Amino acid sequence: MDNTYHSYGLISGTAHPELSQQIAKHLDVPLIAAEIGKFSNGETSVVISESIRSKDIYLIQPICPPSPNDNLMELLILVDAVKRASASRVTTVIPCFGYSRQSKKHKSRTPITAKLVANLLETSGVDRVITIDLHSSQIQGFFDCPVDNLYVENLIVKYIKKRIPGEWVVVAPGVGGVKRAKGICDILDADFALLHKQTKLRVREDQFNHFHRSVSPLSNGSERTSPNLAVQKSPSLDQIAETYSNPKEDGVPPSSSSSSSSTPTYPSIPPTTTIAQTIFRPQPRIGLLSGLDVTDHTRLFSPVEYSRSPSPQLFLSDPKQMILVGSVRDKVAIIIDDIADTCETLELATKTLLEYGAREVHALVTHGMLSGNAKERIYSLDGLKQLVITDSIPQDIDKNGRIKVMSVAPLLAEAIRRTYHGENVEGLFTK
Repeated sequence: MDNTYHSYGLISGTAHPELSQQIAKHLDVPLIAAEIGKFSNGETSVVISESIRSKDIYLIQPICPPSPNDNLMELLILVDAVKRASASRVTTVIPCFGYSRQSKKHKSRTPITAKLVANLLETSGVDRVITIDLHSSQIQGFFDCPVDNLYVENLIVKYIKKRIPGEWVVVAPGVGGVKRAKGICDILDADFALLHKQTKLRVREDQFNHFHRSVSPLSNGSERTSPNLAVQKSPSLDQIAETYSNPKEDGVPPSSSSSSSSTPTYPSIPPTTTIAQTIFRPQPRIGLLSGLDVTDHTRLFSPVEYSRSPSPQLFLSDPKQMILVGSVRDKVAIIIDDIADTCETLELATKTLLEYGAREVHALVTHGMLSGNAKERIYSLDGLKQLVITDSIPQDIDKNGRIKVMSVAPLLAEAIRRTYHGENVEGLFTK
């Protein structure tokens, strides 16, 4: 079919040309030719090879690995080229919206990169955005133009009903995915369970030994310097709070001429260190940590306390643990998530569900980034029956392996068709 008879057209970037071709096939519209390459100095070159004057143009380009920065820059240049070619409206179709996990400030002095990407797209001249399963729905509010956030729950439900028999329990691998998993759970009329990941941070043992050698008093009032931590006694929280409440200088507590033999002395702390950063709750003996014997005096630190600490290098991370809320015993557990990146969370979730008595574990994830050794981790994870992802990101996967791929081309094609004809797209993105 000759493209000149259509008042809209599709242009593909270089990030995922296979998906663009499938979308064009579903719409029975050929892709508009565009020459996209690199100059000798590495800059991106774009030339639209035919007239697109007064047409609605849909640019198909995910911002995804292995080169999300190049893909983003290429998309911005494509938008500018299309606007300067007098297109009537420019819609970006971004199956995987890169930088969506950086949608808020997790700690001080960090960017909100999802907002920056939204600003870049709008400044380049985008009139509308179509995407799939944003990591945070709040990203839609970063744009002043319309954003259609499509969901793949219908594809997931059909796959489960057709390919995964048994008594289902839908599992959210984190608090942030509860809404996503609950929507599928309601459609399937299945049970729901939640996994919550806990991470604790402990003082490095060498720093802990130094601290206790400095602060543990003997019965005669002198300081103990023995490294034998098992017989040393930690100062109470009240003692520390009282001692540091009125430091004489540089965090050193004032000395009293009539000090009691039972009053211990404490080491100096940096002036920038607050009492909240110094006092942490004692915990019982937990066992071995990275080959080190953790004593009864081990103190645990929350991630917030760790991030506020002036010396994060003094701490070691505990192995992560997951807490299950709900029952999965003798049921087919189905993990629902939006992103599978390193697959460490997926690996931990699978092992946890099997420990709690799940009969089988399956995982269905929208965006399969599969960074690093994620594929090897999945193939070696015997407890996981299958990982099902979509082709929102280009995949190079053995079709007969444990990782399966569903196509989102029909979903995106229908969204483009409805958008062009001014039809309601609510059925495509309402959960």
